Amino acid sequence: MTEKNTAQSPQFSLGIPGLITKVAVVPHFGEKGNDSHSSQSLNDLSLRGFRVSGRLAISNEIKGTNININFDERSGDSLLTLSGGAAKFRSTIFDGDITLFTNSENRISAVQIDCNAKSITEAHSTFNKVVTPILDHLSYIGKIPLQIVQVTVIDQIHKISSTELITPYYLTTTLNHGTVKIGSSSFQVGSLRSSLPRIR
Repeated sequence: MTEKNTAQSPQFSLGIPGLITKVAVVPHFGEKGNDSHSSQSLNDLSLRGFRVSGRLAISNEIKGTNININFDERSGDSLLTLSGGAAKFRSTIFDGDITLFTNSENRISAVQIDCNAKSITEAHSTFNKVVTPILDHLSYIGKIPLQIVQVTVIDQIHKISSTELITPYYLTTTLNHGTVKIGSSSFQVGSLRSSLPRIR
């Protein structure tokens, strides 16, 4: 079983909404102020094991003010139902299992592989090369869209977690009361005001 970091990242620190964002969590060992071990772990290019998980969703909406870097594989959603709770696939281009997870409604919620690679980037590339054709095929035969909204890579040796996702839109817009004239029509809307949610 893979040990997971439980760090969360506030949406405000992720940057401009709608862009692909990467966040890495590196466990710190040793004396305070000495980051040499963490830096060596992050830049290690030796061949080692990685677990890569992709969370599916019907839309890219992320609720709440925090984003889980290590998400629960059963927290995703899709329009494709599986019976039995999980499924494993084999691919001719990948020596290992490709596991599909389902949520409480038996809909596919995540896809996961274990692979050997020399870096987080290489493990992520392997995941894309192996998983994308399978999801494309399932999408085609099911006549439904399947989208991965978050990919998390876990370094099994150094316990480094890295996640990639599309930064959510955390702004909310409020319509104030009032009257706006557009051409010959009048609308009871008024001015627009944006507000930020509070972090708990």
